[in-house]
Amino acid sequence: LDGSMVWVWDGRTPPASGPEAVDGGAPGGDPARPGSFVFPVAARPDQPVTYLPPACEPDGPCGVSLTLARGTPVVAAAAGRLRAASTDEQTDGIGFWIDAGRDSFGYSALAEYAPEARDGASVSAGQVLGRPARVLAFHWRQDGRAINPQPLLRATRPATL
Repeated sequence: LDGSMVWVWDGRTPPASGPEAVDGGAPGGDPARPGSFVFPVAARPDQPVTYLPPACEPDGPCGVSLTLARGTPVVAAAAGRLRAASTDEQTDGIGFWIDAGRDSFGYSALAEYAPEARDGASVSAGQVLGRPARVLAFHWRQDGRAINPQPLLRATRPATL
């Protein structure tokens, strides 16, 4: 990975209030927590990763776009199975999902895919999936419900400017 690091979530609950709050957390107002999570980009500690404001629709998709250096490796956020996005999901900018139990993580289409990244393939957390052009849209669903992934992303790897 050319000096890049895979960033693993430390299990801290993302904030439930304030600017980093989880929008659409778990029922009852508790923040959503994934079973496990790896930051979806392998980047050097000094490599800039910038978060754009989340794009969330009521009862619809909720995603965050990350701006990256060209060629930055995109990795599996969890161990699971790759699934191609439906036509409707593709309209929302999602190219594929990793289904990992009650959590599903959606990614925009990539400019380049690893040979192992194909529909139905099993992946390990942190496994390289490919490389985006410059922006990666990332989504999170838990039990089928859209969750704002930005607090979880920031809890795992703070943005750099």
